[in-house]
Order: sequence, then C-alpha cells, then structure tokens
Amino acid sequence: MRLLQLEKMIKKKDLPDLSNENNLRLELCNIFNEDKAEDIISLDMTPIYGYSSWFLIVTALSTVHLKKLTNDAIGLLKKQKTFLKIVPNQTDYESGWVVLDCGGFLVHIFLKEVRELYNLEDLWADTPKIAFNG
Repeated sequence: MRLLQLEKMIKKKDLPDLSNENNLRLELCNIFNEDKAEDIISLDMTPIYGYSSWFLIVTALSTVHLKKLTNDAIGLLKKQKTFLKIVPNQTDYESGWVVLDCGGFLVHIFLKEVRELYNLEDLWADTPKIAFNG
C-alpha cells in the first residue's frame, strides 16, 4: 500500500487499523509528509533479522524541524500505545539524529548532513526499500 492509497482512505474516513505495523508505518509516513520531512524511506530488515522489522528513515530541514517531527511521531506512537524508547534521550536534538525504538521497528529522524554522513541506506543496501512520495 502506498502513501497515496492511505490518503484516499483517510479522505473517505475509512481509517486504517494502526495496530498493524504496516498501517502504523504508513500513518507515520503521512505525518512526516504533512510536516514536510524529506526523503522518507522504509527499509525492510526482515531478511537481516529473520523476523518482521523495519527502519523508517526521514530527513529534517533544521533542528527545530527535527524536534517537530520527533514530537509528532511520539504523539502518534503513544496514542497507539506502541512500545517506545527514545535513544539515547529525547532532548539530544543537537546531535542531528533521533532514534525511536518501537520494539518491532526503528524510526530514524536525521538532519540532512548527519543522514549523509551515516548513510544507512547504503549500509543496508541489500534490504528491500520503499520510498514514500507526497
């Protein structure tokens, strides 16, 4: 299911079941898209770890934007009662990289230069990728 399909469902008021991790991933992508995040990519880590797992990677435009994206994601995850741990801590926005550990998946929110430095997409180049376009 693509982001556009999710948007059509929301417009019809046929909201997805967010207890399903795929639907939760799509709703996170929708929030990031609405918040003007860039380069939203999902990596399917199942082939690496052997169980259902994925990374969601997004780019923030500034430290303030990083904080906004993080807070909006945390809001959705808490609302859905999703396991959540902020690594290393929620107030480390100056590092340019926030990781939300949600048990079965990780959300990586980067500033552009930090994302380019660590380049997780190349590190995990053999994993299936989905790019989300708004």
